[in-house]
Order: sequence, then C-alpha cells, then structure tokens
Amino acid sequence: MERSVANEFLHYLLSENAQNTFILYQLRPVAITTDLFPNLIGTISEEELGGWSRAHQELIEKLWKREIEPNLNLELGDESFQQNGE
Repeated sequence: MERSVANEFLHYLLSENAQNTFILYQLRPVAITTDLFPNLIGTISEEELGGWSRAHQELIEKLWKREIEPNLNLELGDESFQQNGE
C-alpha cells in the first residue's frame, strides 16, 4: 500500500497542475520547459558546501530564511497558471 501511495504522489508531482504550482512558488519545474528560469550551468554537491549540516545552516537558515524569502511574494496571485478555480 505505501508503495502505491508513493507512486501516486510521484505521478502527481510530475503533473501539469503540480508543475504550475512549483512555478507559482518560484520553484524550478522539472517537467515543464519555461523561460522563467535560466538554464543551469553547473551543479554543486553537498561536499562542496561542507556537508549537509553546514549547507542547511548556510543556505536555508542564513541565505533563504533571512535574505531571500522575506523579499518574495509567495501569494497565489498569478492567475495565469490557475486552471478551473484550482
């Protein structure tokens, strides 16, 4: 049962509705090509950031929560992605 629920959740995450929700919250969608986000040039690993603990502290706590998130408009105000009242 748990596997089927997990598979359904993964299926939903790749759906157009979920991908559009990612865009609304300024998250990069994986299944939709959009010009809203620049192409990725390269990736980095957690080792390059000093491990997961340090990466979380530096990126999530310091950078995201204190500098980026307060300046984002995360309200669902862009109706161009909302379909049928969803």
